[in-house]
Amino acid sequence: MASGAVPALLPWPGSDTIYHPRWIDEDVEAMADRILATVSESRWSGESRLAKEHLRASFPLDAVCASWTRLLVQDVAPSAVRGTLAPTDERLAELMTPGPDTTTADLS
Repeated sequence: MASGAVPALLPWPGSDTIYHPRWIDEDVEAMADRILATVSESRWSGESRLAKEHLRASFPLDAVCASWTRLLVQDVAPSAVRGTLAPTDERLAELMTPGPDTTTADLS
C-alpha cells in the first residue's frame, strides 16, 4: 500500500480490522475478477491513491514509531531475564492500541 500497490487479500481472522473490506475477497476467483475489473476499467491509480490514504490515516508514522519504541525499550517484563522479551498479551495489546491522535480513513 505504501508503494502504491492495491491490496488483494483473502479473508483471515482479523483481516477486516486492518484492511477495508473492498480489498478482501472471498476466494481467489473473486480476487482475480476484482483485479481484472480494476485494471480494465482504468481504476488502478485511484485505488492505489485510496490505499495510500488508508495506510497513512490508519497507521501514521509517528504513532507506529512510538508503538515500536515502547514495545522495544519500555517496560521490559521480568520474563526478559529468563530469556524471553515477549510482552504479555495484555501489554502487547496496550502497546498496539492506537493513541488519541490516530484516525481511520473513511473509505465508505
